[in-house]
Amino acid sequence: VVPECEKSSATTYYWYREALDITNNISEGGGLNWKMTVCLLAAWSMVCLAMIKGIQSSGKVMYFSSLFPYLVLICFLARALLLKGSIDGIRHMFTPKLEIMLEAKVWREAATQVFFALGLGFGGVIAFSSYNKRDNNCHFDAVLVSFINFFTSVLATLVVFAVLGFKANIMNSKCAVQGTGLAFIAFTEAMTHFPASPFWSVMFFLMLINLGLGSMFGTIEGILTPLIDMFKVRKEFLTVGCCVLAFSIGLLFVQRSGNYFVTMFDDYAATLPLLIVVILENVAIAWFYGIDKFLEDLKDMLGFTPYRFYYYMWKYITPILLLVLLCSSFIQLTMTPPSYSAWIQEEAIEKILHFPPWGIAVCISLVVMAMMPVPVVFCLRYFNIIDDNTGGLSTVSYKKGRVIKESPRPEDDDDASLIHGKTPSEVPSPMPGKSIYRKQSGSGGTEVDTAPNGRYGIGYLMADIPDMPESDL
Repeated sequence: VVPECEKSSATTYYWYREALDITNNISEGGGLNWKMTVCLLAAWSMVCLAMIKGIQSSGKVMYFSSLFPYLVLICFLARALLLKGSIDGIRHMFTPKLEIMLEAKVWREAATQVFFALGLGFGGVIAFSSYNKRDNNCHFDAVLVSFINFFTSVLATLVVFAVLGFKANIMNSKCAVQGTGLAFIAFTEAMTHFPASPFWSVMFFLMLINLGLGSMFGTIEGILTPLIDMFKVRKEFLTVGCCVLAFSIGLLFVQRSGNYFVTMFDDYAATLPLLIVVILENVAIAWFYGIDKFLEDLKDMLGFTPYRFYYYMWKYITPILLLVLLCSSFIQLTMTPPSYSAWIQEEAIEKILHFPPWGIAVCISLVVMAMMPVPVVFCLRYFNIIDDNTGGLSTVSYKKGRVIKESPRPEDDDDASLIHGKTPSEVPSPMPGKSIYRKQSGSGGTEVDTAPNGRYGIGYLMADIPDMPESDL
């Protein structure tokens, strides 16, 4: 009998010793875990292959990676409801604990969960939406996706609490787990008591793989799309380079102490900075770009004026609530020393340990580095250190229907090269199927589709009316 296994449960022992082979604390590196390194390489290889052709390949893969988890969750829910004690777990789920709702950490993690689930602040939503047509009903999409996300969260939580209710009825387990422990210890341990448990285990972990890959597709798309559009590099080379770099960084997490770094990054690189980024995005649109101008843009796209409710939410209520949440989170973090849950091999228990001084420095660096690009790029543009002509990128300015400036690179083969600084009457006729011109409502101009890659989804309006208001352009 292995003492570590005897003192803990079989599932806990397998997770910490066989799967992670974890060290006693974050300061002990312990070298790479070769099994997890191979898995990391396989995962990034799948991401690279799915993304190498851009939206054409990732979009098709997303159909499967998005729909398969729903199938598994529904099957799990149906099976879990037939288990003894599942109703107890669901009853516990819907029993409110008001004292917990007064903690800032709960609200911060809830906000982070929403940001993660909806992809807010990562750039993935912006990247995918750039492929939409100009008149796409983004209002309907936003409402639909929000409701689907809400019901998905409820569905997943029902499954988890039904299974945990079953586990609580068959095992007198007093330890509460969260994060990776919930999926790989508590949920897995409960599944070992299912009838036909190997089948449910395989389905569960296939679902986890799909969820992970689906999240990565959106995240990588948010990185690749702006880089490809700005620097006109081949997406194949950039995709491979990005995945190789990400794999290299990921080696930090597959060493024997890697799970502690996962906790560190999850707590300090993915929660607080994400909240700050979303606040900056909100303030930039509502106060710097102008909420009235933004609503006019939406009216032009949607064909109707958005509800006035959004005006007050975007300009006042949302930024104030997010700032209050941010301030309370900062206060809580300063009052609570950064810590992590470590697995002590000799005692076969988890202990809360404080990060060493270098670990605290890394935590602070993670928060600062994640939000630094915003003020840095702002300062560079404000003081004209960089501009839109950097690297010979194409710049187009319009005023009253005339092209003021256009400087495309000679090697560009996209539709922007159709325009060469000429007045509307001198612009050549659009090529069939590839034009970026659109029809002005109420005019007799030619109406064709916008560019299929979405980068010119708003379209260029070449008007023959010399005194047309700029707002119509």
